[in-house]
Amino acid sequence: MKNGDSTNWQEDPWDGPDAWGGSEFEDAVVERRPDSRVVFIALAVVMAVVVSLMIGGLWYLRQLNPPDSVAGVVQAATNFTVNPDDTVASVSRRLEDEGFIVNSRVFQFYVARKGGIDLQPGYYLLTPRSHIGNIMKVLNTSPSATFTKVTFPEGFTVSKMASRIEEKTSRITAQDFLATANNPAFMSNFGPNDPSRLDDAEFRLEGLLFPDTYQILATRALPG
Repeated sequence: MKNGDSTNWQEDPWDGPDAWGGSEFEDAVVERRPDSRVVFIALAVVMAVVVSLMIGGLWYLRQLNPPDSVAGVVQAATNFTVNPDDTVASVSRRLEDEGFIVNSRVFQFYVARKGGIDLQPGYYLLTPRSHIGNIMKVLNTSPSATFTKVTFPEGFTVSKMASRIEEKTSRITAQDFLATANNPAFMSNFGPNDPSRLDDAEFRLEGLLFPDTYQILATRALPG
């Protein structure tokens, strides 16, 4: 081709955009870093959730295991009655009102997670503010394992009562009962007690033991 003569121009197959792949002309992808403010907010939210879970978990544990039991403060076991029409809800409210547990709602939640309680009417020996699991364990135990019903009909003498006690219970003998009943130092709050006359026969319990049905502790104490 002569200089300036465009009529004889032949297109080179390597010239022009069609000869190049499309990728050669794509814009380069610019990598963007996350906004530092977004990262800070996300971290703050995560930390807040973690702290809330820790506080909630600590609070829950303190309801299950009150500070008294953690510190080793042992309280005397106390009698608790389950009535025939009681439910877990009514029992839990009374347990809180009488100081056995800290929170009735937590008690109900815990009981539901652990399979529930088969409530049986009767008397139970519970230790106030012990671990909820211990209280649940005692309430799931038949009251007959803790207390034995003993009935004294009208007209029973002390010796007959002693025999009935030995017959119905496994840890009180007739001899032990009579030894206590005939002990001059063991005085009734309902008798005309006079310390200066402890040897007088009128201070025995004959006639002061009321005919009725009593709940006798069958064992020393159950955990709880």
